[in-house]
Amino acid sequence: EEEGRGLDWESFEFGSSPKMDKRFTEDNSNTNQTGIPDNLLNTISTDSITYQSYLESEAKMDKATAQRFLLSQSELLSLSPELVQQSIDILTPYVQP
Repeated sequence: EEEGRGLDWESFEFGSSPKMDKRFTEDNSNTNQTGIPDNLLNTISTDSITYQSYLESEAKMDKATAQRFLLSQSELLSLSPELVQQSIDILTPYVQP
């Protein structure tokens, strides 16, 4: 991206496999969370057992992630209004309008 130029739809390069896009992983490995190398994943027949196992694994990972998000949301929503207000009061001086 050129300096001073914003990110726009015409210049943004989308990854062919967003869940495995190296821009969003910490270790920049060449395998996704299921252990299938990126370069192999796009060559696997969608009818194969390997691909179907991959889909099942992805679904399990998505479900686990959704459960973690719901737990986090539940914990946030269970905070008392007093604690939330106290937190806001503490952070307000550090927030720029």
